[in-house]
Amino acid sequence: MASVDGLKVAVVDDDMLLSTLLSDKFKSGGAIVKTGHSCTEGIALVNEFQPDIAVVDLMMPDRSGFELVRDVQKAGVAHPFFVILTDSINASQVAEAIETGVTTYLQKAEHNPEDIVKIVGERYVGSKPRNI
Repeated sequence: MASVDGLKVAVVDDDMLLSTLLSDKFKSGGAIVKTGHSCTEGIALVNEFQPDIAVVDLMMPDRSGFELVRDVQKAGVAHPFFVILTDSINASQVAEAIETGVTTYLQKAEHNPEDIVKIVGERYVGSKPRNI
């Protein structure tokens, strides 16, 4: 399993239980974690905290996770490795994820928090250029 040790991770999800479980799993892997529970909180969090990885719920009460990604990109701060969590996957959402630069798109029902941390760590490490 790829390590998240020392990485800054933002978890943005209106589901308090899931965000706590994810936060705890990332912390147990050595990550520095901050959480937000709405799109508005998430935008401020990502812009201020400037995480390496941002795990964002797609459907939140105030706005979508895609809107969060676009707003962060417009702000001009360093873009984190974006991961979208969703309850269901459809073709238009996948297309929008690609269009907005989302790096990983995971269905919540198919992955427990430990699996999500493992997948995110592996894909984050795999996305970084390697010195040869």
